[in-house]
Amino acid sequence: ATPGRLAQWVGVASSLERLRSDFGGGEEATASSVALFYGYDDRQTLWAPDGGTGLRAAVGYDHVFADPVAGSDQTPGALSFRVAGLKSWRLAAAHQLSLRGSISSFIAGQPRPQLLFAVGGRRKVRGYVEDDALGRVRMLGSAEWVHPLMWDLDWNGAWLGWVTGLDGALFADLAAIVDGWGDLSRRARRADVGYGLRLYLDYFGVQEGMMAFDVAVALMDDDGRFGLHGVQVYLDFVQSFFVF
Repeated sequence: ATPGRLAQWVGVASSLERLRSDFGGGEEATASSVALFYGYDDRQTLWAPDGGTGLRAAVGYDHVFADPVAGSDQTPGALSFRVAGLKSWRLAAAHQLSLRGSISSFIAGQPRPQLLFAVGGRRKVRGYVEDDALGRVRMLGSAEWVHPLMWDLDWNGAWLGWVTGLDGALFADLAAIVDGWGDLSRRARRADVGYGLRLYLDYFGVQEGMMAFDVAVALMDDDGRFGLHGVQVYLDFVQSFFVF
């Protein structure tokens, strides 16, 4: 345990889901899932920049309660795994350099489109829309440099919340999303660069918080051509790597 919270945990998670036809192009169905997971994170705080190491590992099983789709190789059950890691360095007590990476893959069964791994969105390659591409195998990597712009601030609103600092964040993301391990050399990648702001908050003088504003530019299209291929803007209330 860290001084403030648990640093290591194991658990079991289960869910019951309705698979909609408007996502992934699959037939509507009901699915259940169960996952065994392990986590480690020794960062002292998840709100402000801090050095530390994080690890995640999970094995999951999804089961679909529906008749097989005619002419499809989909199976009722699918087994998958996910491994992710994060490393952050606190530099000169003011800057933070962070690297993260993850590998997710189905290892047995043919899952329905709604259960495939996705890329896009703030936590999965920021330059692309949410669920820009789907696949059975996903590899993600990100780098981010957080640096101070204004610090030791003491702005308050009605003495209920305070703004204590403002940082900038330069970041880049890279991903591969494919239907199988043999496709890694043939499928187009996803990549982006961007810049954001981190506004640090203090609620009622006791609760940490932050607001993040990110602008990301997509650098690759579906055919792997480099260029400016769209801009995505995000407003969130957690650090980029709060969840990884």
